[in-house]
Amino acid sequence: MYAKCGSLLKARILFDRMPQRDVASWNAVVPKWELWNREMQSVGVKATSATFASIVPACAKIGALEQGMEIHKKIIESEFPTEVAVSTLIDMYAKCGNTQKACKLFDRMHKKDVASWPGMIVGYSQNGIVI
Repeated sequence: MYAKCGSLLKARILFDRMPQRDVASWNAVVPKWELWNREMQSVGVKATSATFASIVPACAKIGALEQGMEIHKKIIESEFPTEVAVSTLIDMYAKCGNTQKACKLFDRMHKKDVASWPGMIVGYSQNGIVI
């Protein structure tokens, strides 16, 4: 709740006080890729599709294109690439200013759904692209 409301310090304090941490608790406080990449892996907690699904929108929100691209690569390398919605990657690329990559992913989709269209529309509007 604290992390979702933007109170990352309070979320982190509670997280640090937890005697045991599982994937769900990590997913709740992962505001940046660096946190998962460094700390989660160092204690041997393996990422799930939910982990990636929470990190990709966080990158979109803060405009962290480089980290988002790194996550995309990890998703492709993982055992569950199809479980992570392509629409979240489209949204991340578009919001981070890489509308070309967002469009490429969008064009590759066999079936465009209600989750994929908004990412393209918002991404184009935020980047001043008129079609």
